[in-house]
Amino acid sequence: MTYRILIVDDNETNLLLISKILSLEGYQVMTAVSGAEALALVDKNIPDLAILDVMMPEMNGYELCRKLRESPELERLPIVMLTATNNVCDRRLALEAGAEKVWQKPFDIDTLRKEIGTLLRDNGHPA
Repeated sequence: MTYRILIVDDNETNLLLISKILSLEGYQVMTAVSGAEALALVDKNIPDLAILDVMMPEMNGYELCRKLRESPELERLPIVMLTATNNVCDRRLALEAGAEKVWQKPFDIDTLRKEIGTLLRDNGHPA
C-alpha cells in the first residue's frame, strides 16, 4: 500500500524539497500552497498524514489544522506542523489546534523520514 501524505506550504521551495524527499521514500505526495487548496484536495483524497506550514496567508496552519479536525474522517489523521520559530507559544498553539508534532525549520531529513514512519505506525499504518 502506498501512503498519501499531504504537504501544505506557501513556499514553493519548501514544498518541492519535502515532496521530493517523501516521493523518493515511496509515498504518494499531494501538495497545496494554501489552506483552501488543501481542503479541496482532502475532499477528493483523504491523506494518511499531513504536514502543514504554520505561517501562510489567508488561512494559517493552525486554522487549517482545526478545519481538518472538524471532519470525522480526519479526527485521527496524524498532523505535523512546521514552524520557522522556536517559540514555545507557537508549539502550544499547534498542539492545541490538533497537531501531533511540531517541527522547527530547517529540519533534519533523516529525522523527517523516521518521524513520518513512526507517526504512520502509531496511527495503525504498517509504515
